[in-house]
Formats: sequence, C-alpha cells, structure tokens
Amino acid sequence: MRPKGFTLLEILVALAILSGSLMMAFRVVSDGISTQTRSEGWLFATLLGEAEIRKSLVTFPDTGDSDGTFPSPHEGYRWRMTVSQALHEDAREVHLTVYWAGKDEEEQLILSGLAVK
Repeated sequence: MRPKGFTLLEILVALAILSGSLMMAFRVVSDGISTQTRSEGWLFATLLGEAEIRKSLVTFPDTGDSDGTFPSPHEGYRWRMTVSQALHEDAREVHLTVYWAGKDEEEQLILSGLAVK
C-alpha cells in the first residue's frame, strides 16, 4: 500500500509550472504598465500640440520658426513650430513638433495643418 501524499518529484514539477506561469504573468503586467505610460506621453503630446496650434491660429500666422516649452505641470514637453507659405497666397502651412523624454530616447509627435485668411 502506497502512503498518502505527494512525492518530491510531483511537488517539484508543480513548482516549476507555477513559477513559469508567474513569470509570464509578471511579463504581461510589466509590458502593460510600460505601454500605458508611453500612451499617456503620446496623449499629452497630442493635446498640448493641438492647443499650441489653436493658439497660433487665432490670428493669421507669419512665416518662420518658433519654439518653446509648455507650462507646469508639462515642463517635460517642448515644441517647435514652422510656418511656411502654402501654394495659395492666403494660406500658410503649419507644422508643429512636440518633443518629450521617452523611456529610452526622446520621442516626438508631428502635427500639421493649414491656416487660411
């Protein structure tokens, strides 16, 4: 008659399966958090960039380059705007690039539009 309970081999196999499952779950959660942080950066860059373009289009913009930073709490974001003459004399091409520090390198988002008199 065999004694009741698990053998050492059965316990080791169960622990190996459990540890593999936990490592995969940790990887999925870690990647999810990283993706969520990067998505927040892109969202803020888009919203800040759109606001800056709208601010510049209140009046018909002059051609040229300008740059700056965003106010608190978004000091980590900066922008550069280029306004150039479009094909029509009453239109300007507006290109705004928003820069911010990503996890490994600087990220950027380019927004473009057309200003018309």
